Amino acid sequence: MKTRKILALLTLCLVCSFQTYAYDFTVSGIYYNYISGTDQVEVTYVNQNHNHNSYAYSLDIVIPGTVTYSGKVYTVNSIGNSAFYNCSALTSVTISANITSIGSFAFKDCRSLTFLVIPNSVTSIGESAFQGCTKLTSITLPSGITSLEADLFSGCTALTSISIPANITTIGNAVFHSCNSLTSITIPSAVTVMGNSVFEGCSSLTSVTLSSNLANIGNSVFGGCTSLSSIVLPGKVAAIGEYAFAGCSALSSVSIPNSVLTIGNHAFFNCRSLTSISIPAGVTSIGSSAFWGSPAVLLLR
Repeated sequence: MKTRKILALLTLCLVCSFQTYAYDFTVSGIYYNYISGTDQVEVTYVNQNHNHNSYAYSLDIVIPGTVTYSGKVYTVNSIGNSAFYNCSALTSVTISANITSIGSFAFKDCRSLTFLVIPNSVTSIGESAFQGCTKLTSITLPSGITSLEADLFSGCTALTSISIPANITTIGNAVFHSCNSLTSITIPSAVTVMGNSVFEGCSSLTSVTLSSNLANIGNSVFGGCTSLSSIVLPGKVAAIGEYAFAGCSALSSVSIPNSVLTIGNHAFFNCRSLTSISIPAGVTSIGSSAFWGSPAVLLLR
């Protein structure tokens, strides 16, 4: 019986050990994992319970292009998923030109991060990579990425400006959700798909230039953008989604192109400044309460 208890205790200790540490080695305060079958490594987190990573990285971090461990030189290829997740004392990060990818949740909830340099070598950035970075005021994205993944900058409440690279074709759901310091944005013409809730809650947004090749306006895309007073929808838009402009209380001017066929439920719900709107003759469906709370006079053309 005593032997069984000892074995059980040893097994528990081993399990806890495997669950606790997530890195293969550390050099100069940065944690790395081997990339199997290569001479490359990725930056990783310390503890699989990310709530315990608050002070794993702090202040200023420089991620090198190469690292030497046990006499061998490794190329630092990537920043792994959740690598800096919840590192609330991290203030700045400089990334070497060897890095090609930044994983999902990589800098999520880095609430003190104010400065970040991303090299053009980076060609992919995962979802929620910068979500909740509440002190990040601006960022320059690398020219080689082709999509902005879901929730990428969601909750970045201090973000005032961002330049979207010309190669971007897809903007995922809620990319700029609740970025309530963002005042203006231009969506490049290569973008054909823009997800739901992309700018929802961006209460300071006053100026938006949309891609001329955008096919649809998704659900809640501009919901709660209370400073947005006017917008021109591109000539290829076929559908305006549910709650697309709901709560845009300053919106007084909307240009709807002839390409639009459907207007979703609550699309212009509670747009109190919208006094008139011209509906194309080709519109086949206007959803429930699409203009509820709006004094708009619907003009068919």
